[in-house]
Amino acid sequence: MASMNDISTWLKEDALSILFVLLPSLILLSAVLFQGLDATYVLLIYWAESAIIGIYTVLKMLTARPADPVKRVMSGFMKFFLTPFFIVHFGIFMTVHLIFIVAYMTSLLNIQFVWNTSLMIAPILCIVAMFFSHGFEFAGFLRKERDTDPSKIMFTPYPRIIIMQFIIIFGFFLLRFIGLTMVLVSGLVVIKAVVDMALAWRRRAATGS
Repeated sequence: MASMNDISTWLKEDALSILFVLLPSLILLSAVLFQGLDATYVLLIYWAESAIIGIYTVLKMLTARPADPVKRVMSGFMKFFLTPFFIVHFGIFMTVHLIFIVAYMTSLLNIQFVWNTSLMIAPILCIVAMFFSHGFEFAGFLRKERDTDPSKIMFTPYPRIIIMQFIIIFGFFLLRFIGLTMVLVSGLVVIKAVVDMALAWRRRAATGS
């Protein structure tokens, strides 16, 4: 179990990576608190983040390079089969996910998405920040975790996405019954940031650096 001293050292040594982890949540939280960004935008932004994770997962699969020569050759063959399979499977997963979100908002929560150009700057900045955040994590993968089997990489995005979306959707379900939209949405963004930090710490502990 990590001690406070370990966490303090991590916060000092990896300040830049932590900033990249927190930046999307900080932008989104600011938009919720100061621009009144509603639950609809937040759900769609998190859906977009899942798509970004999928893109970087494909890149990880393609750039994985096991140190063992035999495993390296085998992984080369596996990439030709697993990468297209992942793209198709994850694409279907994301499509169904989007349909569910839209149906969830329109029927259960009775939320209608209304395009508001003035509110689009923050979501776009948030999505760009997510690209950089996960890109920074991908750079860490290239430095420290490239010796990974592509078949293991393929399954890494699903647990995180499923758990986070369950928490987020459950939170928005509460909106229907108790209101306090800004409070709940802000709370969910904070919870998401905490989970992202925990995952970043777990990656650091796993790589030993």
